[in-house]
Amino acid sequence: YSANPISNKHRYGWLELPHLTHSSMPVAVLIHGGAWETGGPASMKYIAEYLCDHGVACWNIEYRALDSGGGWPTTYADVCDAIDHLIVLKLSAAPMLDLDRVYLVGHSAGGQLAALALGQSPSKLDARGLLIDAPLSRLAHKSLPRDVPGNYAAANPIRHLPSNKDMLLAQGTCDYVIPHGQVRRYGRTATRRGNRVTYLTLKDARHNDVLLPWRNPDTYDAVTEALGEFIGAKKVSSKAAKRASRNSSGSGRMG
Repeated sequence: YSANPISNKHRYGWLELPHLTHSSMPVAVLIHGGAWETGGPASMKYIAEYLCDHGVACWNIEYRALDSGGGWPTTYADVCDAIDHLIVLKLSAAPMLDLDRVYLVGHSAGGQLAALALGQSPSKLDARGLLIDAPLSRLAHKSLPRDVPGNYAAANPIRHLPSNKDMLLAQGTCDYVIPHGQVRRYGRTATRRGNRVTYLTLKDARHNDVLLPWRNPDTYDAVTEALGEFIGAKKVSSKAAKRASRNSSGSGRMG
């Protein structure tokens, strides 16, 4: 999704469409975590598998992280460019994508990036601008000092909350990576700003349990079912899909 071939090694996405395509389908933009340092789209593939089995198109994105030329604001700019690229996919490869029904789905640091992107002011869709200008309009500021308080403020989603949005926040009771108070504070503030927030507490779930169907089946089922209901996914063969996911050896359909 980059206009610069040099950076395309880390600026790409996996578009996965349901086997039974329809004239119009919602789109989930999947944003992986990894503390802006590690990870990759493969960590989100089982969530993508579930959503695609239920009629949702998935745009599972990679971006430049700290170890691959990223940082602030480069990493966030990549995420924004990847979201903008949906119109290119619709015009060139997947006309059934419904860009009026786009959902941002992030895990861990991907949740932060999704929340930041959700907080951007909506603007009129400009096909020409998205096709030509978007990747070139956000430049990485490599000269910034290593620690800049203003950058931390700029990257804090709670400072950029939108209004009139639907949000689903999920966290395990045994997740010691992301402070529970931080997530709940975001949810409370979002509610005060006029957003409709659903908070899902996952009993005995650890940080990465939501990603792997065999690691904690109850957690994976709870998250995928709540996410599917939130997006409005089709209720088709859910038990069969779960069984297939749990029996998977680790290779996905995405590529």
